[in-house]
This record gives sequence, C-alpha cells and structure tokens, in this order.
Amino acid sequence: MDVSQAPLSSGTTQHTAQTPTGVYLIMGPDRFKQAFYLNYFRTYFKNQQQTPSGHVIERFDASETAVKDVVACCASFSLFSSLRLIECHNVDAYKKSDIDTLLDYCKQASPSSVLLLVSSSMMSASRLCKTLLALDKKRVMPCPALSKKELVSWIATRTRAHGLDCSASVCNAIMDACGSDTAHIDSEISRIALSTSTKQFRDVADMAPFLPQIDDSGWWICTDALMQRNTARALAYVRAHPESVFNVLQRIQEHLEKLLYIHHCTNTHTTPKLTEQFGGSSWQYRSYPRFAQNFTTGELAHLYVRSCELDEVMKSGKNPVYSFMLFVLLFKVG
Repeated sequence: MDVSQAPLSSGTTQHTAQTPTGVYLIMGPDRFKQAFYLNYFRTYFKNQQQTPSGHVIERFDASETAVKDVVACCASFSLFSSLRLIECHNVDAYKKSDIDTLLDYCKQASPSSVLLLVSSSMMSASRLCKTLLALDKKRVMPCPALSKKELVSWIATRTRAHGLDCSASVCNAIMDACGSDTAHIDSEISRIALSTSTKQFRDVADMAPFLPQIDDSGWWICTDALMQRNTARALAYVRAHPESVFNVLQRIQEHLEKLLYIHHCTNTHTTPKLTEQFGGSSWQYRSYPRFAQNFTTGELAHLYVRSCELDEVMKSGKNPVYSFMLFVLLFKVG
C-alpha cells in the first residue's frame, strides 16, 4: 500500500505529512489494512519522539474500558508530551450513549491528543462515521472485506511482496487453507517464504506440504485460552476469526462437559475415565485435569448454562459475535 493513501499525508512521503489533530476512525474487517493505518500513525508519533517535548502512545480496548475514561485520558494534561496518540480498539462494543459521548468529544477535541478509533463492523451509515466524514473525509479510513476474487488477487500481490511466484491455483489453495483474514494470510505467506528455498509454486501439489501447517484448527487457541481463563487471548482470536464463533461455542460446551465430569469424579472420590465416557484417545485429555483446577464446580455449571442460553441467542441472529464476546468475559478471573 502506498503511503499516500494514509490520512496524514499531503504528498507521497512522510516528510510532507500533516500534523494530526482531533479524532480519526479506522473502520472495517480487513485487519491487514487496519494494521497499515495503525502502523502509519504509530510511526508518525514514534518519529516525533526525537523532538524535545516527546510524544506518547496509549491504547484502550472498548470492551474493557468505559468511554468516559478514554475521553478523560484524551482531555487530561500530560507533563511529558505535547501531543499523544490515544488508540481505542473494538469501538463496536460501545452502546448508543457511549457513541453520543464520542460525538460530543469530536466537537471539542483536545488539542493535546489524537484519538484513533478502531472498529471492525461499524457501518458507513453510522452517526460517528458521518460526523467524522463531515469534518474531513481523511478522518475515516475504510477497511472493507475483500470479495473472493479480490482476495485471490490480493494474495497474489502479497506472495510477490514476500518473494514468491505463485500461480492463481496456488493462491486459491492458500485462501482455502487460511480463510479470509488478511493479516493471518500475510503472516502465513511470510512463514512459507522464510521456511523454504523454493520461490516458485506453479502447482498446488508444490504448496501442499505447507498447507497443513497453515490450517491448524485454530479454534483450539480460543478454547484452550478460556480453559486457562485467558480472556484477552480468546477475544483476540474471536476478533480475528468472527466467522468461527458458532464452532468455538460448540467446542467450549464440549470442554465444559468434560470439566464438569472431572469435578463430579473428584467430589465422589472416583477416578475420571474420560476415554470411556467421551471416546477418543487418552492424549486428547492430558490437559483437562489442569484445566479443571482453574474453576469451581459452581463456576463450571454457571458457564455451561450460560453457554446454552448463548446458543439460542446466537442462532436468533442477534449480533452473534458481540454476544459471544460478552460470554467470553464471564471467564475472566475476578
């Protein structure tokens, strides 16, 4: 991507970049493009740290931080910097009243802070988007999802950027193995480029040895994180793979059933026999006794009931990803 596409640029190089002010919005599910814009802002502020006044970057997650705290941070005076970058990710989590607060702030933004909002699902018709567009079109940076045809073309471009020469059929195979997450695809292309001296892939069979390494049944990342009560890692996975929430919920319910069984055996002083009860091989259950220690019986029962309720809510079509993310927060300790 050309740096001239960035919102602070008035030319083709960073030396001609305008000084950022007020509020900006990165909007859309394309994580690779999101990262481009984020890196552009961060690089700008990092370069400005060479000045005597210095600059700082602070980051918030809207699913964990109240909007009033984000606005207060923007409005607060800093003794160590004349201008700060305040990032607020996952703005989708904010309610209507929270958006109202952000709209009020847009009208009287602090001159000492730049607020960079990041949303994966906000629509262009939203009030926040319209307000920022009315102020300046460069304040909104769209990152729309790519169509299948666009994604294959994008993969071809990224493989060339990583020094690989891949045919259209190979690019299709990479897409089939990696899904639609552009950031994940680019990471895997980079891994392939670094792991082999072969640079030309004209046939899918040439790429086949690498594809199983790409498709790693990633739902395990989310379920294992939750079994260890690591909600941050689980939420990160859901944001990267929102299409997987239904499959992940099913896996979570299966995990909870097994952990409840282990607790039942512990309470009745019997030996858990997971392979007899649930099938499979013993190696599949080697982590379950450790996972079970992270919960009380009451917690597991509550989580299982809530998971069943969530299943009904998600199937009704009422914002399944957001509902699932709220459920993930129930695993948070404390």
